[in-house]
Amino acid sequence: MKILGLGAMGVALLVNPSQIAQVTADADNYLVIVRVTPGQPFVYYMGASWSRRGDFASEAAWRAHVAAQSPDFRIPAAARSAGH
Repeated sequence: MKILGLGAMGVALLVNPSQIAQVTADADNYLVIVRVTPGQPFVYYMGASWSRRGDFASEAAWRAHVAAQSPDFRIPAAARSAGH
């Protein structure tokens, strides 16, 4: 979405699909509700881009970049043992 010629933002949130409880939206926002266990770590990835930075030539290029990612949703050993 461009506002007053200031560019556009692209945002990506990658979570384990098995943990997604619900995805909903209103006119301006998306909300992703994720199932987690209180007190236990979980893994997610977030990325963003601004069209005026020039890293991606188009929305399609940004979407292709996000789609090409291979996130690892396993909990790192250090995180598993940190709270114990």
